Amino acid sequence: MTGWRGTMEQVGDGLRSPLGVVPDLESLTDTALVDLEVDEALAVVELVRRATSALDAIQVLALEAFARRTVEEVEQDKADLRARGRCALGPEGDDVAAVELAPALRLGRRAVSALLDDARMLARDLPQTLGLVRAGRLDLARARVVAHQAFEVAREHRPAYDDAVVHPELVSTRYRLGPTDLDVPALRKRVAAAAAHVDPESQQRRAESARRDAFVRVGPGLDPGMSTWSASLPSEDSLSVWAAIDELAGEYLRADPSLTVGPARAQALVSLVLGRATITTTVDLTVPLDAWPETVGMAGDGVVDDRGADASITDVHGDRRPALSLVPDLTWSVAERGLAALVEVAEQERDLHLVPTTGGAPTDPPPSSRPPRAAAPADPAVGWSVGWSIGWSIGVQHPMVGFVLAEAVARLLADPDTRVRLHGCHPRTGALLTHDPTTYRPAVAVARAVRARDGHCRFPGCSVPAARTQLDHVVPFPTGPTTVDNLACLCVTHHRFKTHTPWTYALTTDGICTWTSPLGRTYATEPAAVRERAA
Repeated sequence: MTGWRGTMEQVGDGLRSPLGVVPDLESLTDTALVDLEVDEALAVVELVRRATSALDAIQVLALEAFARRTVEEVEQDKADLRARGRCALGPEGDDVAAVELAPALRLGRRAVSALLDDARMLARDLPQTLGLVRAGRLDLARARVVAHQAFEVAREHRPAYDDAVVHPELVSTRYRLGPTDLDVPALRKRVAAAAAHVDPESQQRRAESARRDAFVRVGPGLDPGMSTWSASLPSEDSLSVWAAIDELAGEYLRADPSLTVGPARAQALVSLVLGRATITTTVDLTVPLDAWPETVGMAGDGVVDDRGADASITDVHGDRRPALSLVPDLTWSVAERGLAALVEVAEQERDLHLVPTTGGAPTDPPPSSRPPRAAAPADPAVGWSVGWSIGWSIGVQHPMVGFVLAEAVARLLADPDTRVRLHGCHPRTGALLTHDPTTYRPAVAVARAVRARDGHCRFPGCSVPAARTQLDHVVPFPTGPTTVDNLACLCVTHHRFKTHTPWTYALTTDGICTWTSPLGRTYATEPAAVRERAA
């Protein structure tokens, strides 16, 4: 048999290496590919899958070598320090390897750490499984399922575990298919059975480990205005939680026949959670000033009063405080420019930050709907209708929960229990009124501005939300001032790396961070700009 189908059979029979056909695949033009017959196209798909697996095996071995050499170098450096009577501080070798690889692989540090752990397991303890990957018969995703289970198997039993996975007949004569023929869910069950066969106590250890690692997570959903939740809970608790959700959802369905089961359960979950929590909503509204004070917070004049570092904020709902005689321009010309927003969720408090856009709205509202130009109402939060201003945008984006739709923002602003605070900013640049830049600790307004700009840790590939980061002086204090242009959000891990390793970075005035690794490679990260998240 000739053609790509014949080539595939040769690779499947082990007569040709999956990587040996890569030059032939590369020679195919786009036109030749789209003109392939059905059986030939399927053969090419299979060849590419096998070649990809073989390349993944090579990457696994390279990752293991990189991590091993890095650990050896770090340990040697620490030993040299101790030999000279110095304290050997700094991160461990595994962490150094993960941080160096994360930007190169365009992955987060935790994802890279997990990949390195699996690569080490495959290279050192599961040679038969890795051999299947190298031969193109098993893809890396399923090989990592095998490796993940192996961590719960005692080291002395791992060779037998590797045998049992690759040769399932050693576990049970009922098994007809090997790991290369199983999908991921079926493979998970198979490797669990193999682990229990060679090390009966492994399942108990894994159950205990899973309980220690229970979690609840939230992230941006696939659709605007939606978030995705995931959780790993003890099974008995899950049964009780599901029963409570299902029961309340049934009540909602009976009360509203137009509802379907999915949305009813979602409403039930929200009701059950919020029914036991007290939530305070704060909206931080940043508005341009008619008269920008040229000296406040810009030349180290020390404008900090007994109200603390947030002196540039005026409470609109609740107690009012003066804002150092700031005169915000809240005329309808500002409203016509629209609002961009950033939602910041932190523990039991929700903070919504709104800033005016500078580019204008895509379309103006109808003239008949535009109120006459007038001075701002006495209470902007009550008298200033912002529904159509916010409506020009799909909503506001937050790195943890995704888009919050414009109508949801409008509902928050219309809620009398919502607390609104006004911030003054430069009418052209949008710079916030700050504090004395010669002090080490940033003002609350400065910290809020930095976190709003960055959105997350600024290390390449890291997505830890800004609310859980530390503020780092890019140019160390006191040489570098405590200003928005010299502060960046770093998570605890990457803050330590910046302090204790040769990693360095620079920050431009427009918020671009350029990092240089100990190997001399450079990586740039952009700020999660407020206006971009609200566009």
